[in-house]
Amino acid sequence: MCDGWGAFVDRVVKWRREALPAQDCLGAEHKLEDEMCEFMEYPCAEELADVLVCLINYADLRFGLDDFLEVANEKMGVNERRKWNMNQDGSAQHVDE
Repeated sequence: MCDGWGAFVDRVVKWRREALPAQDCLGAEHKLEDEMCEFMEYPCAEELADVLVCLINYADLRFGLDDFLEVANEKMGVNERRKWNMNQDGSAQHVDE
């Protein structure tokens, strides 16, 4: 068991920097896309974990994790202030005001 999200993120970033030091943003983006496709075809926890690892790697390479976390927290604040409707397919959509 991992010691929380922060420790997991640190573990992922450390692994990528050691195992894939030459990976760039574009390569990480392609890998993320590949893993998303695999998850859509085989929607299991293991495939979603691959997506999460790739998303963390991409966010680190593209934005830096600290900057990305700040933007994600700001976006969550926007989402919390919005009103939401449920669509017939079970997805949600914010209501334009």
